[in-house]
Amino acid sequence: FKNMTSPTLPDCLDGLESLTVLTLQGNLITGNIPLSFIRMKSIENVQLSGNQMSGQIPSFKNMTSPTLPDCLDGLESLTVLTLQGNLITGNIPLSFIRMKSIENVQLSGNQMSGQIPSFKNMTSPIYYISLARNDFTGDVPELPPTISDIDISQNLLSGSVPTFEDLPLLTGVLLNDNQLTGSIPPGIGKATSIKTLLLKNNQISGPIPPEIGNITELIVFDISNNPKLTGNLNFLRNNKWIASIYANNAGLSGEIPVLDNHPYLNEVVLSNNRLTGTIPNFGQPDWSEWGIKQLILDNNQLVG
Repeated sequence: FKNMTSPTLPDCLDGLESLTVLTLQGNLITGNIPLSFIRMKSIENVQLSGNQMSGQIPSFKNMTSPTLPDCLDGLESLTVLTLQGNLITGNIPLSFIRMKSIENVQLSGNQMSGQIPSFKNMTSPIYYISLARNDFTGDVPELPPTISDIDISQNLLSGSVPTFEDLPLLTGVLLNDNQLTGSIPPGIGKATSIKTLLLKNNQISGPIPPEIGNITELIVFDISNNPKLTGNLNFLRNNKWIASIYANNAGLSGEIPVLDNHPYLNEVVLSNNRLTGTIPNFGQPDWSEWGIKQLILDNNQLVG
């Protein structure tokens, strides 16, 4: 690229026959992904995040490279594709489902739209998918058994919260800031590997299922700004790993559960509910190095 004068990627990338890693994130690159990209022979890792690229992602069906992840068939060896923070538009092509080696896909912070295809039958060892801050619509997609973290926050998704059953490796679920409706299914309690569950800023209603208490390694739980929910948080009494509870404006009623033997608990935000009774003891064991740093209980019906 010695004589490159354009802020766009040149249409001569196929001349880099031995290139395996291309990282250009955090620049001011504009324009489309050039078609010469699909003719690269050895590319394995592409990172173009934090630029100003636009247009649709081209089809990689006839690409001669043995690798390339994320939504493109023919890329048999690519494991990581990061394109977040650009101006990419269009849908996720179905060819993405047929990719054989993709493990990590990051397309957040673009202008992509349409429904997200089902990932359930993917055969690649994909463990991380980030599609946040786009304009995707439709239901939350089905996920493959290898998934560890899914971030589809800040989109326009509708439908209900899935149960996430049969996903033994799933630890992070970020569905916040969408338009999800319906209730939280009791079956979500079977997804016992979840550590982060973010459902805030949706339109979820109905009872908060006590089966969430079966997720015994839950660390961060956020159901804020779902005012049509009902119930309490008693199911968190036996969760010793919980660190952050966010449930402001979440339709809570009854008393705040006693959480005095939770050594990692440091944030409790329960404002704008219908909680009654007295403020319980939030003291941690003597050996705990954490301690409550944020306790917000305003706009309830607490006494004492």
